[in-house]
Amino acid sequence: MKSIFVTLLGALAIGCGHDHSHHGHDHDHSHGEGEIHAHSHEAPNGGTMVEFGKDVVHLEFKRDDANASRMNLWAHQFHPPKAVKLTMQEIRVIAKVDGEEKALVFKPVANPTLGNTAEQSSEYAAEADWLAEAASFEARVEKLDYTGGVSHNKTFQFGKKE
Repeated sequence: MKSIFVTLLGALAIGCGHDHSHHGHDHDHSHGEGEIHAHSHEAPNGGTMVEFGKDVVHLEFKRDDANASRMNLWAHQFHPPKAVKLTMQEIRVIAKVDGEEKALVFKPVANPTLGNTAEQSSEYAAEADWLAEAASFEARVEKLDYTGGVSHNKTFQFGKKE
């Protein structure tokens, strides 16, 4: 009996303690002492992903394919995968373009198919003439209030640095 217990204990010690089937997203990590566990999720719409909280909500930013002066934002959760409904009336993003700060004010998009309304939405949009000319920029989300937390001044890079 003791040898079975020792064998079982040894088998448990070999594993790292979590499931490695990552259901359609990449986890790039190691289990050495002091090493960082980092993983990323592919943007469902092909945009730029920004994580808030520890894998609580991700915002995806993407320029509108039909209108370069418009940017769309989607709120996602990946564990389990679903759209996240936010109750914010606007999400302000400050972009730094050619050394100048410019505001993008994202408003909720009402979409009955997804159950999105002006009061609770997983999709937002902003329009600004300067977006058509700005291929990439540094930006920060001034405030995001979401289930599980609030974030202030979260920075990210939109597009590839020039």
